[in-house]
Order: sequence, then structure tokens, then C-alpha cells
Amino acid sequence: GKDKAFAKKLKEKGVYIGLQLDGFTADTHEKIRGRDLVKDKDAALASINEFQLPTQMIFVAARGVNEHQIGQAVELLMSNDNILSLNFQPAAFTGFGGGKFKHDPMDRLTIPGVIKRMEEQTNGKVKVKDFAPLPCSHPQCVSLTYLLRLNDGSFIPFGRFVDFRKHGKMLRSSATLGASAEMQDVFQEVIHEVFANQDEIERGPEVLAALRRSVDVMFPDRPVDPKEAVKIGESQAKSIFLHHYMDRHDFDLERLRKCCHHYPQVDGRVMPACGFNMFHRGAAAGPETPKAPYGKGPFIK
Repeated sequence: GKDKAFAKKLKEKGVYIGLQLDGFTADTHEKIRGRDLVKDKDAALASINEFQLPTQMIFVAARGVNEHQIGQAVELLMSNDNILSLNFQPAAFTGFGGGKFKHDPMDRLTIPGVIKRMEEQTNGKVKVKDFAPLPCSHPQCVSLTYLLRLNDGSFIPFGRFVDFRKHGKMLRSSATLGASAEMQDVFQEVIHEVFANQDEIERGPEVLAALRRSVDVMFPDRPVDPKEAVKIGESQAKSIFLHHYMDRHDFDLERLRKCCHHYPQVDGRVMPACGFNMFHRGAAAGPETPKAPYGKGPFIK
């Protein structure tokens, strides 16, 4: 955040930022990251805003540490044009840091707990019913919702006007909406449904107007290159993801088998994320993590 030349170069290269922001107070950072990072994070946010860097915010949520600041993170997402997505990660106690982190394995935050706190702390701007599991993963691993930008600049979750059981194709492992022909068909179907039921939908006429605007912008009558399509999608909606990685306390082979978040290895193998983190990441040598079989070099026996 303090290196303006570096931030300018990131802008020129079209780099997307992943900002780890686990809270907004010194005590929160000290408990999770070991030191007060408030000034550093404020400086990073200032550079993001100055250079208009597209950003995903990552928030590790831990019971009794920062759960009271979950709603504040959602409010920041909705109020900052440069933050496109918010990824909540309920704490998983693996690796050196996780292994040392004091916790009660029987009293921890999970995906439903984080969503409940979102609803409570945002006065219902985001609700439990707004979220759905990511179709490609196990339902206990990833949940998400998209937030439609209304014409007045406010946001409303897609779950208020989209039946995700019917339109599961709208849920993607992506921070932004896609601009594919398949997605265009889904949008048209949703528009017809909202038009027919707008009196029963929260802010129905506003939602309908925003959906029509999004279709016009995302699917113009001209060729659109992939980079432009991504930018267009970013301008129409934001997203909130919740991704709960496993640790020794909740490791589940069924979840591992259905994983759609993989780490490619230099030897050609592709590993599910939690399997890699638990058993193969060489640096993961915390007291609560099984010893990595490949030592300090994760990929070398």
C-alpha cells in the first residue's frame, strides 16, 4: 500500500488484487496475524482506491476473534466500487499458524454461522436464504451468492429473485457473472419470471430494470473479447463466497472426493486443496497437522 510505483505497475498490467483483510481493529489482527496491521491494510485500501485496482477481499473468520466484524466487511464490499468480491473462510486449523492457534474444535465458526452473522450485522441486507451451495463442490465446502447492482447503486442478493434450484447454472466458481450464451439464456428466463411476479418480489420493479440493463450491457449486438466480457460482468454484480477448508477435526473423505478446488503439482498430479493442505504441503508442520511426507520441499520425496 505504501509503494505507489508498484501499485501503478499492477494497474498497468491489469492485475487483480487479493486483499487479506481479517478485521478492522488492532486486536483482531494481532490475534490472527500476530501484529497490528490496521495501518498497512488502510494503506493498501487507499492504493486500491487511488489506482482503481480490481480486488477480492479475503476474510478468515474465527470464533471469538473477529466474528463481530463480519457485517462490516460486507458493508465495505457494497460501498467500495473497486472491491468486486468477498471471500469468507471460516478458520481451518492446519499448518504452522493454524496448529498454534488456540481454539475449541467443538465450538467453531462454520459456513451457516458466518452467514447468520452477516444477516444480523447488516440488518438483513444479506440473509441466510440468499445463499446456495456451489454445485460442483460438497455442500459443506462452498456457498455463495451474487449481488445485483440496482440502478440507484445499492445491491440486492440474487437469492431474492432467482430460484437457484432451477437456475443452478448461474452459480459459478467465479467472482463475477459470465457473459456466455448459456448465461444470456438464463438471464432471459429470470427476467420473464421477475416480470410475471414483480409484485411479490422485494423491490421487484427495480430488480427488473436492473436485470434488463445488465442484459443490454453484458450481451451487446457486437463481438466482445473475453477480457472486456469479464469487465462488463464486474460492473453489474458482486459476489460473496464462503469456503470452509477442512482440518484434522472435520476431515471428510466424501467432501474431498467432491472437491472442485485443486492444486496442480509439478509432477503432473492434481490434488484436492484440503488433501494437499493436510498431508502434502511441506511447510504445514504445525502440531495439529499430520507430518507432510515430502518434508520441507512439498513436491520432493
